[in-house]
Amino acid sequence: MVECILQVLRNDLNAKVLACAPSNEAADLICLRLAEVKSPDWMFRLNAFMRAPRSLEPDVMKYSLYHSGAFQLPKMETLREYQIVVCTCSSSGYLFRFVSSLLHPPPAATNS
Repeated sequence: MVECILQVLRNDLNAKVLACAPSNEAADLICLRLAEVKSPDWMFRLNAFMRAPRSLEPDVMKYSLYHSGAFQLPKMETLREYQIVVCTCSSSGYLFRFVSSLLHPPPAATNS
């Protein structure tokens, strides 16, 4: 999978990749392998918000955003700058809900 991602990025400099894996261990491994050639400026490791930070290797943590006792999603502007986002299949739902909420905000409450 890592070689496929690198080939896509070599062939299309504007490509964006969402790499989903079935477990945290698999996603962390993808992140570690890609970290050999991609800096934290180019790749983001999306973690479940309540994942224990001690379960991440330090080399994976630097690709993540941890603040106020939980993993976070960066702002949309920042997220768009990454070439690669690595996450588990279940955590990819965070991205869907995040983008959907920006594209389709809930209607404003009205006082009747």
